[in-house]
Amino acid sequence: MNQRSPITGNLYTGSARLKHVLRSLYSGGTPDTTNNEYWANGDDGVAWVAIGDMSNKAIVSHTEKKITESGVASKKLKILPPGTLIYSMYASMGHVAELEIPATINQALLGLDFTSKIIPSFAKWWLRYLQPLLLAEASSNTQDNLNADKVKNLPFPIIDIETQRRIADYLDRETARIDALIAEKEKMLALLEEKRTALISRAVTRGLNPDAPMKPSGLDWLGDIPAHWDVLRLGYLVRLKGGMTPSKDKQEYWDGDMPWASPKDIKQKYLTDTIDHVTNDAIKETGLEIIYPPVLLLVVRGMILAKTVPTSVSK
Repeated sequence: MNQRSPITGNLYTGSARLKHVLRSLYSGGTPDTTNNEYWANGDDGVAWVAIGDMSNKAIVSHTEKKITESGVASKKLKILPPGTLIYSMYASMGHVAELEIPATINQALLGLDFTSKIIPSFAKWWLRYLQPLLLAEASSNTQDNLNADKVKNLPFPIIDIETQRRIADYLDRETARIDALIAEKEKMLALLEEKRTALISRAVTRGLNPDAPMKPSGLDWLGDIPAHWDVLRLGYLVRLKGGMTPSKDKQEYWDGDMPWASPKDIKQKYLTDTIDHVTNDAIKETGLEIIYPPVLLLVVRGMILAKTVPTSVSK
Protein backbone atom coordinates (compact mmCIF):
# COMPACT_ATOMS: atom_id res chain seq x y z
CA MET A 1 0.00 0.00 0.00
CA ASN A 2 1.34 3.41 -0.94
CA GLN A 3 2.21 5.73 1.91
CA ARG A 4 3.29 9.35 2.13
CA SER A 5 6.86 9.93 3.25
CA PRO A 6 7.07 12.05 6.44
CA ILE A 7 10.12 13.80 4.97
CA THR A 8 9.17 14.63 1.38
CA GLY A 9 5.43 14.15 1.19
CA ASN A 10 5.87 12.12 -2.02
CA LEU A 11 4.17 8.78 -2.58
CA TYR A 12 6.44 5.74 -2.36
CA THR A 13 5.76 2.02 -2.54
CA GLY A 14 7.31 1.88 0.91
CA SER A 15 10.02 3.30 3.13
CA ALA A 16 13.07 1.79 4.74
CA ARG A 17 16.34 2.64 6.44
CA LEU A 18 19.57 3.00 4.52
CA LYS A 19 20.89 -0.20 6.09
CA HIS A 20 18.08 -2.15 4.40
CA VAL A 21 19.35 -1.24 0.93
CA LEU A 22 23.09 -1.58 1.59
CA ARG A 23 25.10 -4.66 0.79
CA SER A 24 28.08 -3.32 2.77
CA LEU A 25 29.08 -0.22 4.69
CA TYR A 26 32.82 0.40 4.73
CA SER A 27 34.63 2.52 7.30
CA GLY A 28 38.06 4.06 6.82
CA GLY A 29 41.13 5.04 8.75
CA THR A 30 44.38 6.99 8.71
CA PRO A 31 47.73 5.17 8.71
CA ASP A 32 50.36 6.46 11.15
CA THR A 33 51.39 9.83 9.69
CA THR A 34 54.87 9.56 11.24
CA ASN A 35 55.65 6.30 9.45
CA ASN A 36 57.00 7.08 5.99
CA GLU A 37 56.56 3.47 4.93
CA TYR A 38 52.79 4.00 4.95
CA TRP A 39 52.71 7.05 2.68
CA ALA A 40 53.48 7.06 -1.04
CA ASN A 41 55.32 9.71 -3.02
CA GLY A 42 54.09 11.18 -6.29
CA ASP A 43 51.62 9.14 -8.30
CA ASP A 44 52.61 5.83 -6.76
CA GLY A 45 50.43 4.11 -4.18
CA VAL A 46 46.74 3.81 -3.45
CA ALA A 47 44.45 6.86 -3.46
CA TRP A 48 43.40 7.85 0.07
CA VAL A 49 40.31 10.08 0.28
CA ALA A 50 39.99 12.74 2.98
CA ILE A 51 37.13 15.23 3.30
CA GLY A 52 39.20 17.87 1.50
CA ASP A 53 39.30 15.64 -1.58
CA MET A 54 35.51 15.50 -1.86
CA SER A 55 34.32 18.86 -0.52
CA ASN A 56 31.98 20.52 -3.04
CA LYS A 57 32.71 17.78 -5.55
CA ALA A 58 30.32 15.23 -6.99
CA ILE A 59 33.15 13.09 -8.38
CA VAL A 60 36.47 12.15 -6.76
CA SER A 61 38.99 11.59 -9.54
CA HIS A 62 42.22 12.17 -7.61
CA THR A 63 43.41 12.62 -4.03
CA GLU A 64 45.99 14.86 -2.40
CA LYS A 65 47.62 11.93 -0.58
CA LYS A 66 48.26 8.30 -1.41
CA ILE A 67 49.25 5.40 0.80
CA THR A 68 51.33 2.28 0.27
CA GLU A 69 50.18 -1.32 0.47
CA SER A 70 51.74 -1.37 3.95
CA GLY A 71 49.61 1.64 4.87
CA VAL A 72 46.50 -0.14 3.60
CA ALA A 73 47.37 -3.24 5.65
CA SER A 74 48.18 -1.25 8.80
CA LYS A 75 44.56 -0.14 9.13
CA LYS A 76 43.00 -3.09 7.29
CA LEU A 77 41.52 -0.65 4.80
CA LYS A 78 39.25 -1.70 1.95
CA ILE A 79 40.16 -0.52 -1.54
CA LEU A 80 36.80 0.65 -2.86
CA PRO A 81 36.08 0.27 -6.58
CA PRO A 82 35.10 3.12 -8.94
CA GLY A 83 31.40 3.88 -8.71
CA THR A 84 31.30 3.56 -4.92
CA LEU A 85 29.53 6.38 -3.11
CA ILE A 86 31.47 7.91 -0.23
CA TYR A 87 29.67 9.77 2.52
CA SER A 88 31.09 12.26 5.04
CA MET A 89 30.27 12.05 8.74
CA TYR A 90 32.27 15.05 10.00
CA ALA A 91 33.10 18.59 8.81
CA SER A 92 31.21 18.71 5.49
CA MET A 93 28.63 16.49 7.11
CA GLY A 94 26.29 14.60 4.83
CA HIS A 95 28.21 15.32 1.63
CA VAL A 96 28.18 12.50 -0.89
CA ALA A 97 30.47 11.91 -3.87
CA GLU A 98 31.19 9.12 -6.31
CA LEU A 99 34.59 7.51 -6.72
CA GLU A 100 35.98 7.65 -10.23
CA ILE A 101 39.10 5.74 -9.16
CA PRO A 102 39.88 2.84 -6.81
CA ALA A 103 40.54 4.37 -3.39
CA THR A 104 40.65 3.96 0.36
CA ILE A 105 39.01 6.44 2.73
CA ASN A 106 39.77 8.01 6.08
CA GLN A 107 37.80 7.62 9.31
CA ALA A 108 35.58 10.65 8.62
CA LEU A 109 34.05 8.91 5.61
CA LEU A 110 31.97 5.86 4.82
CA GLY A 111 31.85 3.79 1.65
CA LEU A 112 28.34 2.78 0.58
CA ASP A 113 27.83 -0.44 -1.43
CA PHE A 114 24.18 -0.76 -2.47
CA THR A 115 22.18 -3.86 -3.31
CA SER A 116 21.20 -4.59 -6.91
CA LYS A 117 17.77 -3.04 -6.28
CA ILE A 118 19.24 0.44 -5.84
CA ILE A 119 20.84 2.59 -8.52
CA PRO A 120 23.79 4.41 -6.90
CA SER A 121 23.15 7.60 -8.88
CA PHE A 122 19.62 7.77 -7.44
CA ALA A 123 20.99 7.11 -3.94
CA LYS A 124 23.45 9.97 -4.48
CA TRP A 125 20.65 12.42 -5.22
CA TRP A 126 18.57 11.22 -2.29
CA LEU A 127 21.48 11.66 0.13
CA ARG A 128 22.21 15.10 -1.30
CA TYR A 129 18.58 16.00 -0.64
CA LEU A 130 18.94 14.89 2.99
CA GLN A 131 22.10 16.92 3.66
CA PRO A 132 20.50 20.31 4.50
CA LEU A 133 17.95 18.56 6.73
CA LEU A 134 20.78 16.84 8.61
CA LEU A 135 22.69 20.10 8.95
CA ALA A 136 19.60 21.89 10.29
CA GLU A 137 18.99 19.13 12.81
CA ALA A 138 22.65 19.08 13.85
CA SER A 139 22.59 22.85 14.35
CA SER A 140 19.51 22.71 16.56
CA ASN A 141 20.98 19.87 18.62
CA THR A 142 24.51 21.37 18.80
CA GLN A 143 25.71 18.06 17.36
CA ASP A 144 27.64 18.40 14.12
CA ASN A 145 28.82 14.84 13.60
CA LEU A 146 27.31 11.61 12.36
CA ASN A 147 28.39 8.05 13.01
CA ALA A 148 27.95 4.78 11.16
CA ASP A 149 24.84 3.79 13.13
CA LYS A 150 23.13 7.11 12.42
CA VAL A 151 23.97 6.85 8.73
CA LYS A 152 22.64 3.30 8.53
CA ASN A 153 19.35 4.49 10.01
CA LEU A 154 18.79 7.37 7.62
CA PRO A 155 15.43 7.08 5.81
CA PHE A 156 15.48 5.73 2.29
CA PRO A 157 12.55 5.52 -0.15
CA ILE A 158 11.66 2.21 -1.76
CA ILE A 159 11.03 2.97 -5.44
CA ASP A 160 11.04 0.62 -8.40
CA ILE A 161 14.37 0.55 -10.22
CA GLU A 162 13.06 2.01 -13.47
CA THR A 163 11.67 5.06 -11.63
CA GLN A 164 15.00 5.44 -9.83
CA ARG A 165 16.79 5.42 -13.18
CA ARG A 166 14.48 8.03 -14.69
CA ILE A 167 14.82 10.33 -11.67
CA ALA A 168 18.61 10.00 -11.62
CA ASP A 169 18.93 10.60 -15.37
CA TYR A 170 16.66 13.63 -15.16
CA LEU A 171 18.62 15.17 -12.27
CA ASP A 172 21.98 14.43 -13.91
CA ARG A 173 20.82 16.16 -17.07
CA GLU A 174 19.07 19.15 -15.52
CA THR A 175 21.68 19.92 -12.85
CA ALA A 176 24.41 19.74 -15.49
CA ARG A 177 22.48 22.32 -17.53
CA ILE A 178 22.03 24.56 -14.48
CA ASP A 179 25.70 24.20 -13.52
CA ALA A 180 26.68 25.28 -17.03
CA LEU A 181 24.44 28.36 -16.75
CA ILE A 182 25.95 29.19 -13.35
CA ALA A 183 29.46 28.88 -14.79
CA GLU A 184 28.53 31.28 -17.62
CA LYS A 185 27.01 33.76 -15.16
CA GLU A 186 30.09 33.58 -12.92
CA LYS A 187 32.32 34.19 -15.94
CA MET A 188 30.19 37.19 -16.91
CA LEU A 189 30.29 38.57 -13.34
CA ALA A 190 34.07 38.21 -13.28
CA LEU A 191 34.35 40.10 -16.58
CA LEU A 192 32.00 42.84 -15.33
CA GLU A 193 34.00 43.19 -12.11
CA GLU A 194 37.18 43.47 -14.17
CA LYS A 195 35.54 46.11 -16.37
CA ARG A 196 34.29 47.99 -13.30
CA THR A 197 37.78 48.04 -11.78
CA ALA A 198 39.31 49.25 -15.04
CA LEU A 199 36.65 51.97 -15.38
CA ILE A 200 37.32 53.30 -11.87
CA SER A 201 41.09 53.16 -12.39
CA ARG A 202 40.91 55.03 -15.70
CA ALA A 203 38.59 57.76 -14.38
CA VAL A 204 40.53 58.53 -11.19
CA THR A 205 43.99 58.37 -12.77
CA ARG A 206 43.35 59.73 -16.27
CA GLY A 207 40.24 61.89 -15.93
CA LEU A 208 37.33 62.00 -18.37
CA ASN A 209 39.02 63.76 -21.27
CA PRO A 210 40.79 61.13 -23.40
CA ASP A 211 42.61 63.89 -25.35
CA ALA A 212 44.12 65.66 -22.31
CA PRO A 213 47.92 66.06 -22.47
CA MET A 214 49.72 63.76 -19.98
CA LYS A 215 52.83 63.96 -17.79
CA PRO A 216 54.68 61.48 -15.57
CA SER A 217 53.21 61.29 -12.08
CA GLY A 218 56.52 60.42 -10.48
CA LEU A 219 55.06 57.16 -9.16
CA ASP A 220 55.85 53.97 -11.05
CA TRP A 221 52.59 52.25 -10.06
CA LEU A 222 50.49 55.26 -11.13
CA GLY A 223 52.15 56.10 -14.44
CA ASP A 224 51.12 59.19 -16.39
CA ILE A 225 48.46 61.64 -15.24
CA PRO A 226 46.82 64.66 -16.94
CA ALA A 227 49.33 67.48 -17.28
CA HIS A 228 47.22 69.89 -15.23
CA TRP A 229 46.95 67.47 -12.26
CA ASP A 230 49.21 67.39 -9.21
CA VAL A 231 50.06 64.49 -6.90
CA LEU A 232 50.10 65.11 -3.15
CA ARG A 233 50.16 62.90 -0.08
CA LEU A 234 46.70 62.20 1.27
CA GLY A 235 47.65 63.69 4.62
CA TYR A 236 47.91 67.15 3.04
CA LEU A 237 44.29 66.98 1.84
CA VAL A 238 42.31 65.52 4.72
CA ARG A 239 41.87 65.71 8.46
CA LEU A 240 42.19 62.17 9.86
CA LYS A 241 40.18 61.05 12.85
CA GLY A 242 40.38 57.71 14.59
CA GLY A 243 37.84 56.03 16.81
CA MET A 244 37.66 53.61 19.72
CA THR A 245 35.45 50.99 21.29
CA PRO A 246 33.79 51.83 24.62
CA SER A 247 33.98 49.09 27.22
CA LYS A 248 31.54 46.30 26.41
CA ASP A 249 31.30 45.63 30.15
CA LYS A 250 29.54 48.92 30.74
CA GLN A 251 25.98 48.51 29.58
CA GLU A 252 25.34 52.20 30.16
CA TYR A 253 27.56 52.92 27.14
CA TRP A 254 25.47 50.90 24.68
CA ASP A 255 22.05 50.84 23.01
CA GLY A 256 21.83 54.60 22.89
CA ASP A 257 20.79 56.94 20.08
CA MET A 258 24.19 57.78 18.51
CA PRO A 259 25.32 55.60 15.59
CA TRP A 260 28.70 53.94 16.23
CA ALA A 261 30.41 52.77 13.04
CA SER A 262 32.60 49.67 12.91
CA PRO A 263 33.99 47.62 9.99
CA LYS A 264 30.84 45.50 9.82
CA ASP A 265 28.93 48.64 8.79
CA ILE A 266 31.30 49.56 5.96
CA LYS A 267 29.68 47.30 3.38
CA GLN A 268 27.67 49.88 1.47
CA LYS A 269 28.41 52.96 -0.60
CA TYR A 270 26.54 55.32 1.72
CA LEU A 271 26.05 54.86 5.46
CA THR A 272 22.76 56.10 6.88
CA ASP A 273 22.74 54.09 10.11
CA THR A 274 24.85 51.56 12.00
CA ILE A 275 24.26 48.21 13.63
CA ASP A 276 25.43 49.42 17.05
CA HIS A 277 24.63 52.64 18.89
CA VAL A 278 26.20 54.31 21.91
CA THR A 279 24.88 56.59 24.62
CA ASN A 280 25.78 60.16 25.58
CA ASP A 281 27.63 58.74 28.59
CA ALA A 282 29.95 56.84 26.26
CA ILE A 283 30.69 60.03 24.35
CA LYS A 284 31.31 62.07 27.53
CA GLU A 285 33.42 59.52 29.40
CA THR A 286 35.54 57.98 26.61
CA GLY A 287 37.63 59.20 23.71
CA LEU A 288 34.75 59.01 21.25
CA GLU A 289 34.22 62.03 19.03
CA ILE A 290 31.16 62.83 16.95
CA ILE A 291 32.06 63.10 13.27
CA TYR A 292 29.67 65.14 11.17
CA PRO A 293 28.85 64.30 7.54
CA PRO A 294 29.88 64.23 4.83
CA VAL A 295 32.87 62.09 5.80
CA LEU A 296 34.61 59.10 4.25
CA LEU A 297 34.95 56.13 6.59
CA LEU A 298 37.90 53.83 5.91
CA VAL A 299 38.63 50.43 7.45
CA VAL A 300 42.27 50.29 8.63
CA ARG A 301 42.37 47.04 10.62
CA GLY A 302 41.19 43.50 10.03
CA MET A 303 41.72 40.49 7.77
CA ILE A 304 39.52 42.11 5.10
CA LEU A 305 42.48 44.37 4.22
CA ALA A 306 44.21 41.37 2.64
CA LYS A 307 41.59 41.55 -0.13
CA THR A 308 40.26 45.10 -0.25
CA VAL A 309 40.06 48.42 1.59
CA PRO A 310 36.38 48.99 2.47
CA THR A 311 35.11 52.57 2.40
CA SER A 312 31.73 54.22 2.91
CA VAL A 313 30.48 57.81 2.85
CA SER A 314 28.65 58.60 6.07
CA LYS A 315 25.46 60.57 5.67
